[in-house]
Amino acid sequence: MRPSPATLRRDPPDRLRPPAHFVIFNRPEYFEGRQHQMKKFLASSLLFAVSAMAESMSGYIVDKSCANKPGMYGNEKCAQSCIKRGDPAMFVSGGKVYTVDAASQTKAVEHAGQKVKVDGKVSGDTITIDSISQDSGT
Repeated sequence: MRPSPATLRRDPPDRLRPPAHFVIFNRPEYFEGRQHQMKKFLASSLLFAVSAMAESMSGYIVDKSCANKPGMYGNEKCAQSCIKRGDPAMFVSGGKVYTVDAASQTKAVEHAGQKVKVDGKVSGDTITIDSISQDSGT
C-alpha cells in the first residue's frame, strides 16, 4: 500500500517559518483600536517638528555696513546713525550675519547696536523676528 499524499506532506522546518511576532503584525485585527494611538503620535510629532523650526539666538543688531566689522558690534551711536541714513538692520550671531526681513525691521531698529536675544525663524540667511529683547548676558 502506498502512502497518501496527505501523509507525505510535512510542516516546513522551523527555520523556514516566520517568527511569531511577524505573524501577529501581519494581521489587521492586531491594529484595531491602535489607530487612535498612532494618529495621536503622528500629530504630536508634527507639532514638535513645527515648533522646532523657531530659534532663539543671542547676538547684535547692527547696520549693513558694519555687519562684517566685529569691533563695531555694540556701538549704538554708529548703528543708529547708519540705520537712520538708510542702511538696513542686520542680526549677527555666532559670526554669522543674518538679513532681517522687511516685516521685522521696525523691531530691530529699536535695538540698534545692542546685544539682544531674538526668537524667530531662520530661512537661509534671512531671519524673521517674532520677539526681541535686550540681552543682559555677556
